[in-house]
Amino acid sequence: IPGDAAGVVRALGARLAEAETPTPSGRRVAQLADAVHELEGKGYRSISGGGTVDMRDAMVRLAELLPKGTQVVTDVGRFSFAAWKYLPVDPGRFTVPGAFGSIGLGIATAVGAAAARRDAPTVCVAGDGGAMMGLVELSTAVRHRLPLVLVVLDDHCYGAEYLKLESLGLAPAHSEVQWPGFAETARALGARAVTVRKVDEFAQVAALLNEAAYPLVIEIKADPARRRPEVAAAAGHAR
Repeated sequence: IPGDAAGVVRALGARLAEAETPTPSGRRVAQLADAVHELEGKGYRSISGGGTVDMRDAMVRLAELLPKGTQVVTDVGRFSFAAWKYLPVDPGRFTVPGAFGSIGLGIATAVGAAAARRDAPTVCVAGDGGAMMGLVELSTAVRHRLPLVLVVLDDHCYGAEYLKLESLGLAPAHSEVQWPGFAETARALGARAVTVRKVDEFAQVAALLNEAAYPLVIEIKADPARRRPEVAAAAGHAR
């Protein structure tokens, strides 16, 4: 309907009055309130549970723990939408090294950012595929004691390929990879590290951040199929 918004609304109101429409019952308002409550006040339905953490939950919780002024660097991949939407950033302290869709550049970029600015930590958020391509740079952060926090959102797959295979009706399992443990590998390189499988395990992350235990690697386990726990359990029983 082309027209001024206010004028159109007034005209619609007048036509509804002429039609003697019944007084709204308020039922729709109650339905919407229930829907908002179902979204747990986050704008989404969490899929945390069953030994994995919703990537959005992880970013929301991390945002509560990181100090003000933290530099944010993200790799690119399916995981990035959670980081970009739910991890706040300060102007001038956000970098996405994803030229031409290349993955694996995040950790090296974050190491450089941490070396250039030591007054606040630099957090790098990467998927497991991209992290494996750049994990060697963690050794540089250890040698120079850089204030780096590497968050690996590990769903054991290449996320974009998982989605493409699934959309084509092919087995997404072809995109899945069982990587070495990121926390274990990080400790071997001399960094502090922790593995998170439940949201309440972020308490140990908070303790390490309070200690400024850098470089720090946070390995967060996620579900590649992104199912709610009860759906995953049902699928398991079906098999």
